[in-house]
Amino acid sequence: MMMKLLLLAAIILVKILLSKGLALVLIILSFMFKGKQLYKSTLEWNEYFLSLNDNLVWLNLQFVDIGTF
Repeated sequence: MMMKLLLLAAIILVKILLSKGLALVLIILSFMFKGKQLYKSTLEWNEYFLSLNDNLVWLNLQFVDIGTF
């Protein structure tokens, strides 16, 4: 019984770490690719952040939170 609980805890921990890690990697990659397009133009970066769809940002935040449940 104790081994099953430890296995369950390990599976949950791995799932959380993988989902959070994947979300972080996707965010970093998206900024890396967008950074190559915009380079150091602060005006273009501001326009980019303001043009982000609220639903897209909300979905990304929800994807990150999925790993905690």
